[in-house]
Amino acid sequence: MRLQSSMLVPMWTGLFLLCLPAFSWASLKAGEVSPSARVLPTGSNGTWRTKVHKPGYCAMMGTCGKRSDGDSLNCAANKPALTPEPDLAAALQATCPTLWQSQGGEDGSYCCSADQVANIGSSTQRIVPFVVGCPACYHNFVHLWCVLACSPDQATFTDVVAVQPAAQPANATAVAEVNYWVDPAFGEAFYNSCKDVKFGAANVPAMAFIGGGATNYQQWFDFLGLVKDKRIPPVGSPFQQNFLPANTTPADMSPLTDTKPSPSLAPCGSGALRCSCADCPDGTGCQPPPDDSGKGKSDHTCHVGAITCWDFALIWVWIVCQTALAICFSPPGTVGYMACTLWCWIRRAMRLQVDELRSVSAEAQAPLLTPAKSDAASFSSWRAPGPDASAKPHKPTWLERKLRKAFFKLGRYCAIYPLRVIGVATVLLGLSCIGLVRLRIETDPQSLWVRPGSRAAQERASYEASFGPFYRIEQLLISTKPQSGDKLSQHQHQQPILTPQNIELLFDIHEAIDDLEVTTRVKGNEREHDSEQEDSSVKLSDVCYRPFTDGECAVQSVAQYWQMDRQLYRQEQAKPPSAPSRLTPEFCLGHWTTQCLSAFGAPMDPSIVLGGYTRSKEAYRNLTAAATTLVVTLPVRSQPSVSEEARAWEAALLDLIQTELEPKVLAAGLTLSYSTERSIQDELGRETGAEMGTVAASYAAMLLYIAVSLGGLPSRMTRPFPRRLARVCVLSRALLGLGGVLIVGGSVAGALGIASAFGMSSSLISLEVVPFLILAVGVDNMFVLAHALQRQGINTRRGSAASLGPLVPVPERVARAVCAAGPSITLAAACEVAAFSVAAVLSDMPAVRAFAAVAALAVALDYVLQVTAFVSLLTLDTLRIEEHRVDCAPCLIVGPGRTAPLHTPRAYGGSLQMEGELEETEDGQQDVDGGGMAGGEEEGS
Repeated sequence: MRLQSSMLVPMWTGLFLLCLPAFSWASLKAGEVSPSARVLPTGSNGTWRTKVHKPGYCAMMGTCGKRSDGDSLNCAANKPALTPEPDLAAALQATCPTLWQSQGGEDGSYCCSADQVANIGSSTQRIVPFVVGCPACYHNFVHLWCVLACSPDQATFTDVVAVQPAAQPANATAVAEVNYWVDPAFGEAFYNSCKDVKFGAANVPAMAFIGGGATNYQQWFDFLGLVKDKRIPPVGSPFQQNFLPANTTPADMSPLTDTKPSPSLAPCGSGALRCSCADCPDGTGCQPPPDDSGKGKSDHTCHVGAITCWDFALIWVWIVCQTALAICFSPPGTVGYMACTLWCWIRRAMRLQVDELRSVSAEAQAPLLTPAKSDAASFSSWRAPGPDASAKPHKPTWLERKLRKAFFKLGRYCAIYPLRVIGVATVLLGLSCIGLVRLRIETDPQSLWVRPGSRAAQERASYEASFGPFYRIEQLLISTKPQSGDKLSQHQHQQPILTPQNIELLFDIHEAIDDLEVTTRVKGNEREHDSEQEDSSVKLSDVCYRPFTDGECAVQSVAQYWQMDRQLYRQEQAKPPSAPSRLTPEFCLGHWTTQCLSAFGAPMDPSIVLGGYTRSKEAYRNLTAAATTLVVTLPVRSQPSVSEEARAWEAALLDLIQTELEPKVLAAGLTLSYSTERSIQDELGRETGAEMGTVAASYAAMLLYIAVSLGGLPSRMTRPFPRRLARVCVLSRALLGLGGVLIVGGSVAGALGIASAFGMSSSLISLEVVPFLILAVGVDNMFVLAHALQRQGINTRRGSAASLGPLVPVPERVARAVCAAGPSITLAAACEVAAFSVAAVLSDMPAVRAFAAVAALAVALDYVLQVTAFVSLLTLDTLRIEEHRVDCAPCLIVGPGRTAPLHTPRAYGGSLQMEGELEETEDGQQDVDGGGMAGGEEEGS
């Protein structure tokens, strides 16, 4: 009957229980040695000794029994290796293919059995979650134990030094201690393939789980070989395994090397088992390119970005030459021809501006005092400011003539039918605002600033598809207060946080959080907030992140050093100071990778759960005395199936902290800071509401400014106060300003409605910036239109100033004003809409795209309403003033039925036709803005 060797399996059965929360270590107390682990006297029986150390011999083979805790123990058997049977051959090909191939397959011999190899495969599967990104590490890990257990040359590097009686069966003798000699090159290659591997689920190096935080291969081997009876909790190897340096190898033995039995360890940075760059930074292609930007370049060389100024100049010369050739040889109707035409227009505009500046300079040089003229002569000789008589008059272009004609008709229609225009505009604006029912404010920073198709978004989607969504983070920081009167740095003069009272307070906080329960509405598999739905209670255990499905919550806290168990903490502190392995804070901070493991099986790095201490070597003493902050991190799952419960629990956690935990911490003389995953969204929501008052105040200030600026004050202060007050009430234009501000606000609301109707989400930028932007643009257009109307003269008569005819009707004056101001307003609005539209189309950032789209729509709506509804409002307000009606109370009439003019009349250069056709001067110029600004008040009333 063939003997079996299971040296590896029981060791890994205990080792990987370090990471399994279901494991219970209460069966063995700290410091107690199992009865089955008693070492037999060396002279009791010499058959177990490894006397033959030559190739082809085994030092251990098979299992002889079990410990009292159920772990299997190896047999000491210094016997020749055996050829494999079919079941062993199949197991070796599946689990140890490298060893199987190096030994010649079925022609080789081995020191293990089929069930032992199967146990090796099942045991080492537990390492997969930790090294999933590094196939080479996993391969080398499995291969190491395959070699130690099955190598036919096992006796050349292995020596059994002690045995012990097995608990089952009672008369069996098994291995108690064994020595291995390993070559440093083998150990370095083995360690290097795994040293940089990351365990992404816990955001810690995988070596903290599988190597106890080892920093070299010898520490890793020592961790793997330590017998479980020397650990607290007692988990690990069932017998002591010593990995000794190669320079201590006996003369008749040779250390295990990578060429014995064959070159088998895979490098992590190359080959078929290559690891990712994150898990093997030294791999081929993972190093960043050398920074040689400063080599071979003078410090005085001119650069524009990454290229030299000479290259930059050559690029621009090439662009200019190509553009000039394209323009010169472009036929009419093409882009080049239009660009050439635009350049001619620009030159003509610049020449006209120079002529105007010359005219202004000539006027400035004229004498200040001139002979007085009669009013009639002065009125008849007035000319609009412009170039001198010798300058050639401006001839409008075809597009300008068409625009002026269209705006004349539009202005006259809005003035003749003001109520109809205002009603249609109101209806259309209301239809645009219907989309506000679908308004969605995006507050997620990643959705705002990361393009859906960007590389970062794709990599995140790939990560979440493989590992699930990244967990939500809730965090509490409990700190001591600085001593009063300290003038030095704060962290040096705060009391230590690791005191018994503070740790007890920490357990109180954890108990309150664990007991926190919130009720949500559940309907089938969907969570609703309808009161008619069925209630479902949610606690931290329902939404917390668990590295292992059936494990404990991965809460990161100092309390994890005592398994989140207050009773365990008190029992350990009640032990006498001389007790071995007493789990005090000082002890756990030095043994957090071995003895003081967390409830979910992972080591708890002190730098994650403690803070507020200096890291400088001069000021640092130890963590127990230096740490001033307890850091509690609660990872919460973010899968869509529990997202609503997680948000509801976060809201309840915030309420618990503010109402219960914070007062308790403050009463203990500490400070509490906290944040949750939803804190950013909550703060953004609060900022939205807070800015509403600012927007309203800005609009109110603009309303007051418009009412005062567009109106006027009586110029004659000698009149009685009641008449002056009545005059102010008539000249005020508060209603007109209110209408204009409502148009601006309606434009913003309509733009948001249209964007929401098409499924576009809005951001706080749109809600807080666009109203101010449109307010500035809209107010500017109001002043342009109002002043254009004032330039026409309220009491202007037909024909020349000396003729006596009927007053020019208000619709004609309004049409003339819109004809004069419309093209400039249109050009400005078109440029603004085009600029924002380009940003909305070309920008990759969702926040910028949403802002630009809403701004473009708002500017367009504001423009349309300004040249229609506001023109109608301006017409009604002008009629109100001419009829001497009080502002804000147009039913009241002050004084005569028709008021005196607001401004001194000025002559026209031409006249308007009632049919709406524009006259042209003899040189073909349209006379549309011959009116000028006026000032003063009519004499007598």
